[in-house]
Amino acid sequence: MFVDVHAHVCNNASKDILVVNNGLDLESNKKCLELKNKNIQCAMGLYPLDGIKLSEDEIEKNIDFIKLHKKDIVAIGEIGLDFKFNKDKRQINIFNKMLELADKIQKPVIVHSRGAEKEALDVLKRFDLNVIMHCFSGDLNLINKKYYYSIPVSVVERKWVQELVKKVNINKILTESDSPYVIFKKRESRPEDVKEALKKISEIKEISLEKTKSTIFANYNLILHE
Repeated sequence: MFVDVHAHVCNNASKDILVVNNGLDLESNKKCLELKNKNIQCAMGLYPLDGIKLSEDEIEKNIDFIKLHKKDIVAIGEIGLDFKFNKDKRQINIFNKMLELADKIQKPVIVHSRGAEKEALDVLKRFDLNVIMHCFSGDLNLINKKYYYSIPVSVVERKWVQELVKKVNINKILTESDSPYVIFKKRESRPEDVKEALKKISEIKEISLEKTKSTIFANYNLILHE
């Protein structure tokens, strides 16, 4: 099986791909739950730039919904920090709340850290959680060898993602499309694009395609399971 650990509202992936839809807020968390099936799993979270627009009551309502459906999800995600577009420090408080939730219900986390890689890693240090860093674009010296890194389909085209692949052990690599929010080959990304990402990872790591595929699938089963 191929693996896409970070998609959004996917409802039509091919049967040879395991997809994890990531929720961004209460509405999309509900949508992820609706779309859940044998090959499409559900993660629920609160995107940092959405979270800072909410009242405390609205944040708690989202957390309560996730608690209610903890048996239906494989991870808490998408959560994290985004200081590229907004440096509002309330993001850190919300991130802590979501990590506390993950710790309480014993789920791995899928972490967004754009423009705030060091800050996100500093917060994560306070918790003993299984972590997937989504589309990590920070200094490669910040890489935590205990964490998993989901490699976006842009690895096919972008040098910085290729350098990330070189740095991370194959036993800590996953693949993601971030569909439909990434532009890949002049169109919206799709879960099927992880097949091309996997080929590129195989090439960079100088490992056979089949071995790369089976290793990433094994990584998925180690960290993401109901």
